[in-house]
Amino acid sequence: MIQAHIHRRIYIALSIIVALFFITKTADAATQCSLILTSVPSSTAINSQEQVTYTYSLKNVGTVACVGTAVSLYYGNNETFVSGTPAPTASDYYWSIGRLARNQTSTFSVTIKNVSSDGTPLYGEACASGNGAIDSCVKTPVSTTISDPSSPPP
Repeated sequence: MIQAHIHRRIYIALSIIVALFFITKTADAATQCSLILTSVPSSTAINSQEQVTYTYSLKNVGTVACVGTAVSLYYGNNETFVSGTPAPTASDYYWSIGRLARNQTSTFSVTIKNVSSDGTPLYGEACASGNGAIDSCVKTPVSTTISDPSSPPP
């Protein structure tokens, strides 16, 4: 009888610990930074050796502020950085945004030149991070047409 009583108390104690664990995990998930990165190109098709401007928007859709937010761009072999507004924080591919409050959006634009002569598309690939983890990535293709400089325009 005493042993059954002890087992019941252990079972109750373990049940309380498990319940507290799940309540804590649910509360943690409900109070997180959550980023959404979007990209809109100025054109969906360009000729080789032309430029396209991507407008990136980073929004915190989480329930708390995101700290240490940043966006990194990844250029393909056929893509060359031309300019950014505002200018990149480091090199030509990194924008440090810092703190992004709940429901706040940060926007910047990047102009990229297509240096390909073989029609390889551009992708405008970028990833956003906040609170120390990558949270959102975007890849927006822009098709390219091979320009023949020996052919006069119509």
